[in-house]
Amino acid sequence: KKQHLTLEYILIEGVNDMLDQARILAGHARRLKAKVNLIPYNTVDGLDWKRPSEDQCRAFRDILKNAGVSATLRMEKGHDIDAACGQLRLKQETEEGIIAPAPSKR
Repeated sequence: KKQHLTLEYILIEGVNDMLDQARILAGHARRLKAKVNLIPYNTVDGLDWKRPSEDQCRAFRDILKNAGVSATLRMEKGHDIDAACGQLRLKQETEEGIIAPAPSKR
């Protein structure tokens, strides 16, 4: 049975969401004959990273698709209310005093 390779790529605003990086990723994915799942980062209070805009995520995906790469953009629900993957756990642990939040630089 032939197995397929999937690359999971978390898009972080200003870190790895630039369109030239999409072209580089497309080259790697084509060489590996891999599918790419694009996952916009879930912004978490106390961390400096941010989620790219939906337009930026779509533009990144479109570059992959136009290069012949099978690409899926996963837009998770709950991000806007801090209920997406990774957000609730940090919020709960902070409220319970398990961890102290780092000061936000936003």
